[in-house]
Amino acid sequence: MKVLAITHGFGFGGAQISTLEFLELLRGEVQLKVFMCDGAHETFSTMIKELGIDVYKVPCHRVAGYPVMDVEGVRKLVEWADVVWLTDQVVSPHIKKVRGVPIIAYLHDYALVCP
Repeated sequence: MKVLAITHGFGFGGAQISTLEFLELLRGEVQLKVFMCDGAHETFSTMIKELGIDVYKVPCHRVAGYPVMDVEGVRKLVEWADVVWLTDQVVSPHIKKVRGVPIIAYLHDYALVCP
């Protein structure tokens, strides 16, 4: 199975550590790729790379305080994935426009999945 994980990665705290723990558990079981904002915390992206997982960075902007990523910039990754894992993004409508791939949401802010 091919899993594309999406995280903005701006901060480095409990949510990012939890994401890293999940990625570490999954890395031997599935094919993983991660994309995050180009302004992501360097420690966070470096730790993901150290797990042997490919990291792709895309431009982001904020809408109502929430980061919105340029999904078009990673269209091929969305097409590659069997499932998309959202960790903290407001991108599900954009993902669905690219492809009707299943989306798994593990969020610390449930407002992000509300349409």
